[in-house]
Amino acid sequence: MKQIANLLIVISCLSIIAVPLGCGGSSSSGRSGGGGGGTGSGTGTGTGTGTGTGNTSGANNEYTFLWTVSGDATQSQLDGLKSRMQRLSDMLYQCGDGQQYIKSITIRDNATNGDIRTPVASISSTSLGGGSYGKTVMSGGVWHIELPGDPHPGLFAHEHGHFEWQLGEEYTASQGCPCVMANLSVGAQMQYCDSSNHNGAAFSQSPCWDTIRSKTNMEHTDGSYSGATSGPTCEVTVENSGQ
Repeated sequence: MKQIANLLIVISCLSIIAVPLGCGGSSSSGRSGGGGGGTGSGTGTGTGTGTGTGNTSGANNEYTFLWTVSGDATQSQLDGLKSRMQRLSDMLYQCGDGQQYIKSITIRDNATNGDIRTPVASISSTSLGGGSYGKTVMSGGVWHIELPGDPHPGLFAHEHGHFEWQLGEEYTASQGCPCVMANLSVGAQMQYCDSSNHNGAAFSQSPCWDTIRSKTNMEHTDGSYSGATSGPTCEVTVENSGQ
């Protein structure tokens, strides 16, 4: 992988429509395995970068993440960020046919070492600014996600697809898959594509569900989606450095 100044490899999400989901750049923006968001190993070859094991026994992938804010946030701002965590977890649950969700997440300000990172200037925004909505970034050999504090749930699931499963981009300016790895302007759907709907003529990579099944114990019957939308309660801890 080509080395870029400061050892940063950035996959930037650019503004395409009012609520963009997709990213510009290489599709190889995930980690080296299907591990969860923790220091324990997941079901792939890689390990996570947070504080717990990402994938547990049984049918569910239960993620534990650290979400950091790079600046001194107010309690009101941190509480606002906390209030959005359940909908992000529910989007993962929906895309994963009810087999993945955020079990627990810690939000910490004045820190820059999270699995997910937000500039304090964007903590209440839907955008990172400068036409960017989200990024999957490697720094010092570790992957992390950069998002505003009020991201579209589909954008969160899109970046999580890069970060967790190494899923590639599935859209161009004119076409895409009916998949969360595409863009709303070209028909993105809040699901992972499978062999029944993957646009193989335009995108040479395997359908998303093929990749996910090869890395995890998650199950999916091609052409059949569960319709699950509301997952277990996401446990959120807020750590305010000013208190």
